[in-house]
Amino acid sequence: MPPASRSYPSRTQRLQTISPDSIGGASGSKAIWIGLFLVAYAIFSIGLKNELRKEKSPLEQLPLGQTMPDFTLLDTRGNEYTLSKLAPQNKVILINFWASWCQPCRLEMPEFAAMDKADAKKGLLILAIDEDHDREQFVDYLRHKPASFPILLDPEGRLAERLGIRAYPTTVLVSADGRIKAVYEGLDQFMRFRVEALLNAKSSAAGSRVPAATPVVPPGTLRKTGDQR
Repeated sequence: MPPASRSYPSRTQRLQTISPDSIGGASGSKAIWIGLFLVAYAIFSIGLKNELRKEKSPLEQLPLGQTMPDFTLLDTRGNEYTLSKLAPQNKVILINFWASWCQPCRLEMPEFAAMDKADAKKGLLILAIDEDHDREQFVDYLRHKPASFPILLDPEGRLAERLGIRAYPTTVLVSADGRIKAVYEGLDQFMRFRVEALLNAKSSAAGSRVPAATPVVPPGTLRKTGDQR
């Protein structure tokens, strides 16, 4: 009786044999998806860190690490805001130059509103500096979409010109010590992360301050002035 012929699996069958589902079944597939997620997250984290580590401002008048130039502007209700008077309040200040006719500016306003709601109690102050020339258009915009944070007026654009603002929106982040930490022209997808980082740094700095110790004086050593005993 002739020996039985041996059949070998085809290439397709071999590939099927080592498919993800065959490696531990569903648990193998889950592990692969988790691995892919972790890789994607790592790539995103690296990109974020690289963005946050940019150390050059696009504007010569606003170099990073320097004290933010002082200014005084009125808001829509006539209240006066002076930056140097806000600094002692130990707040992280987001200064946004915008205009109601600027479509990208309109797109980021809801994000600022969400940040103001979530982080105002943590020490965030948003100052939106309006650069509209058409007062009626500006008022109409705020009538339909009122802001929860101060809207300051720079009607003749003098402050924007002094600081070299050349595009809208332009956002300047100022740390609690009054120094410029970030300057971004246009929409910044990492703005919330930048703000959170500054708020965390402010919180850590406040927590690291140790109050001066009160000297302990043994009982009976205190004397009234003039007591020579």
